[in-house]
Amino acid sequence: MGKVSILGLVLAVLGVLAGEFGCHGDTLYINCSLSDLEVLTDFKHGLEDPENRLSSWKGTNCCQWRGISCDNTNGAVISVDLHNPYPVSFAESSSRFGYWNLSGEIRPSLLKLKSLQHLDLSHNTFNNIPIPTFLGSMRSLRYLNLSEAGFSGAVPLKLGNLSSLEFLDVSSPFSGLAVSSLEWVRGLVSLKHLAINGVDLSMVGSNWLGVLNMLPHLAEIHLSDCGLSGSVLTHSSVNFTSLSVIDLSLNHFDSIFPDWLVNISSLSYVDLSICGLYGRIPLGFSELPNLQYLSLAMNGNLSASCSQLFQGSWKKIEVLSLATNKLHGKLPSSIGNMSSLTNFDLFSNSVEGGIPSSIGKLCNLKILDLSGNNLTGSLPELLERTSCVSNNPIPRDIPASIGDMLILQVIDLSNNSLEGNIPSSIGNSSLLKAIDLSHNNLSGVIPELLGQLNQLQSIHLSNNNLTGKLPLPLQNLSSLETLDLGNNRLSGNIPLWIGGGFPQLRILSLRSNAFSGEIPSNLANLSSLQVLDLADNKLTGAIPETLGDFKAMSKEQYVNQYLLYGKYRGLYYGKGGTSTIEDSDDGFIDSWFYLSIGLGFAAGILVPMLVFAIKKPWRVSYSGFVDKIVDRAF
Repeated sequence: MGKVSILGLVLAVLGVLAGEFGCHGDTLYINCSLSDLEVLTDFKHGLEDPENRLSSWKGTNCCQWRGISCDNTNGAVISVDLHNPYPVSFAESSSRFGYWNLSGEIRPSLLKLKSLQHLDLSHNTFNNIPIPTFLGSMRSLRYLNLSEAGFSGAVPLKLGNLSSLEFLDVSSPFSGLAVSSLEWVRGLVSLKHLAINGVDLSMVGSNWLGVLNMLPHLAEIHLSDCGLSGSVLTHSSVNFTSLSVIDLSLNHFDSIFPDWLVNISSLSYVDLSICGLYGRIPLGFSELPNLQYLSLAMNGNLSASCSQLFQGSWKKIEVLSLATNKLHGKLPSSIGNMSSLTNFDLFSNSVEGGIPSSIGKLCNLKILDLSGNNLTGSLPELLERTSCVSNNPIPRDIPASIGDMLILQVIDLSNNSLEGNIPSSIGNSSLLKAIDLSHNNLSGVIPELLGQLNQLQSIHLSNNNLTGKLPLPLQNLSSLETLDLGNNRLSGNIPLWIGGGFPQLRILSLRSNAFSGEIPSNLANLSSLQVLDLADNKLTGAIPETLGDFKAMSKEQYVNQYLLYGKYRGLYYGKGGTSTIEDSDDGFIDSWFYLSIGLGFAAGILVPMLVFAIKKPWRVSYSGFVDKIVDRAF
């Protein structure tokens, strides 16, 4: 009994000690020093924190505060990480961004944190204040991230004093940050990661590459969209012995392609897209043993023979984006040896001949864009592996094996000369989110099995020769956002179920078909609808007054690009890139039916005249419909 009591006493003492030191997850904390506590308290007072993100910053042990890490031996603060985890660039995170957003001033009391190694204030909003010069005196820093935090002005030259710094990111698109010289970077002798994306470097001169070449440990260079220009990439003495990542995209070099890149065997990621480069693409890229990502897209004047360029091993390549250049010749069968390839983009080149059947061996391929070339012949088994083969005159029907692509999320075979029926087996692709078979010569009926694809968000079957009625199982597609069936030969009444089960439907186009009967009044139940196009059908009767009840319709400048093309239409997957997508010529975009109650309702009054192609018997009803809109607007 005594032994049990002693054991209980020991456990109790251990429990008290554990409580005294504090426990958070698997990390045992000791108390931070009083001086560090005072520094962080003062630092907090300089910040504006409207949502009380720093609510945990109270009490005497700052080592337990959110975003603070301490040395486990002496309690010194070694890390202050207050980055916003929800960047504003992600629309779905905008509300969270506001909650986590910090602003205000960065007080120089931080200098007193003598052991601080890690400082991250990225993705906050410091409202165009300069980057504090005193940061250049924090000699213990190894990691400094101030990216996209709303700073402006000149990047302090004193940052070059941080000889222990290994990671520096001051990337700041659209903020007004600038650097007049990169000579200060020479002092960053420990630097491994340098990111200055979006900062104005237009005044740094032509020796910036030579300066970076002096940093012996540099592994990553991120200088995208910096205003760099001139023929500076042909540096003859470049010798980056540790470089694995280089991103110089979106600059304005007027330069022949830098051959020295293929001599850096450690390279794994190269992005020289939209740079104004010209000349031949070095064949040596294919032999780089670690290369996983290569984007030379949209330079316009880079050339290579496909049969030579793709003959190499490309041992680890996953993303190969060479769109909008001057590649020519035929695709060799050796493409099938790129076993790690997931994204292969040759959009808008001069590739000719057929598609080699060896592409079917690429079991990891998710995106293949060969549009805008001169390809001929038939489709091989590649359809079992890919998600985008568009804009080429390749006549053939859609094989039933397309339904075997069980992991496929996007099918885009638009703008071809495909014939025959849409195979019912397509309904087996249970993960499918978007299907685009528009602008072909497809015939027959819409398969009922499409209705079992419960993740489907976007259906584009316009500009074909489809016939029959809308299949009833389509009513099961509760996630549908776009239903574009215009310019076919579909017939029958517009079914009532369309107005009953699509809470997220934003676009409904049934134009230029042979639908008859009246317009269902319950279409007004489509609470998210922004585009409704029923023009050029055989509809009769009055326009339902309930159509004036649409809540979501608004005159938005880019609504067509966001909704019609959306996350899946167009399928240009260039990293951080933009693309211009022209509206289709079927009149869908030009004759929208949208209402803008209180924001310019005149558009809603005039446009329906075009959309419905109103017959004489409808005009009286339409006048009442307009009156209702005006009454609600005022």
